[in-house]
Amino acid sequence: MPYTAAQAIANIKDYSQDHEQVHILKALEGISRGKFLDIGAYHPTELSNTRALYELGWEGVMVEPSPAPMLSLLKEYSQDQRIQLIQGLVVPESEGGVRPMVITNGPYSTIDPKTAKKWGQHKSVGYYGSLFIPVIPIESLLSSLGPFDFIDFDVEGGSKDLFTRMLDLNIRPRCVCVEYDDYRAEIEIGAKTSGYKQVYVNATNIIFARPLETNE
Repeated sequence: MPYTAAQAIANIKDYSQDHEQVHILKALEGISRGKFLDIGAYHPTELSNTRALYELGWEGVMVEPSPAPMLSLLKEYSQDQRIQLIQGLVVPESEGGVRPMVITNGPYSTIDPKTAKKWGQHKSVGYYGSLFIPVIPIESLLSSLGPFDFIDFDVEGGSKDLFTRMLDLNIRPRCVCVEYDDYRAEIEIGAKTSGYKQVYVNATNIIFARPLETNE
């Protein structure tokens, strides 16, 4: 049976960074056992915008390029048929390959020099090296494993471009959460012109949703 947002909010721990989960559950109310795509999944429960959906019976695809975070996801989900794990870097371009990534055990691994410089000033972030990561075009990911009811874009320095590419491909999940970095205005314009309504924003993420009837 479809969950009610009130029931889910009351009975499931809030795993998100800053109350994103509450607004995601409200936006997805009425969908029973949907499918999510978590780009930059990081950890099964810490800072997770998809764990609550998993506990509600959803299936999902979780993408994480960084080795240590992927290990935590493997330990939690590798034997679960509802979850597909992918180690790679999702990009807006249409071609694959490999790219160098600065690595940390935390959630700040990135290929973006600007983002690496920003977070590298904080000793707690703990960048310790770099390695080449396989590249996955988002178009290929969406076409081969979708459709998705919810997509979480959490790519340090790259979420805006992925979100924009999704819109260009005319793919419209019911709800999306985007880490906006310095691109909030651009993301809001793209979302509005594509039929999305903004339902929540904080210092890191912005959430958009579409009415159920326009997503059918």
